[in-house]
Amino acid sequence: MVSLATGELFKREDGFRKITLKDQLAEKLANMITAGLIAEGDKLPSERSLAETFNVSRETVREALQLLHDYKYVEISHGSRTRALKVDHLTNTVADALQIDSYDAVTVSEAREVIEVAILRSAAINISSKDLQRLEKLIAAQEKMFDDPVAFHISDREFHGIIYKAGGNPLLEKMASDVYSYALESRHTAMQEENAIRRSVNEHKSIYRALASHDADIAEQAVKGHLDSIQKSTLRALERNSKL
Repeated sequence: MVSLATGELFKREDGFRKITLKDQLAEKLANMITAGLIAEGDKLPSERSLAETFNVSRETVREALQLLHDYKYVEISHGSRTRALKVDHLTNTVADALQIDSYDAVTVSEAREVIEVAILRSAAINISSKDLQRLEKLIAAQEKMFDDPVAFHISDREFHGIIYKAGGNPLLEKMASDVYSYALESRHTAMQEENAIRRSVNEHKSIYRALASHDADIAEQAVKGHLDSIQKSTLRALERNSKL
């Protein structure tokens, strides 16, 4: 069995099927469900919210959700929000090859800082006005998600993904995406803390301002502060989970 993360489910047998926007969106959401960022039973945001987050049409969102439903990643019920289902699919990522979950949270956090500092410094110099507008729009939406952790998780992943790509190094982008996936179940719990989402949104604002200033040094400090906050909240969540 393979995961949507491998892209294999989107390929025709002859290998010539074009990857559409709905395929890309379905893959992003499937990866989040597989990694535990979206947990079993979680309600996904509305079609309109997802369309705004991913900058696509509601029709594209509807088709992506239907694709996920067909592969049993989500359950679609008329009159209620789409729910994530339990999945047990294989993945094919650098994170798997490195067995990243075998490392402790501090080790992974240190690795993430090295990777993301390099990306942020480059992104501060090279990020486009279009990407800055996308980040600003995501932050505006995140300010309405303080009581909706699932919607925030999805928006957060898109926010960081835009920055990873803006860094201009595909390998660092891949590595950052894989390390981001570490301990997502614990971070899912961490976002339940009071003011956790508000704190992350404020840190996103600092990162955005640093990128908009095109100052690599300020961008480095902004992302270091954000990652330090993430590490602390993740460790608290891991400690709570160990006591259950």
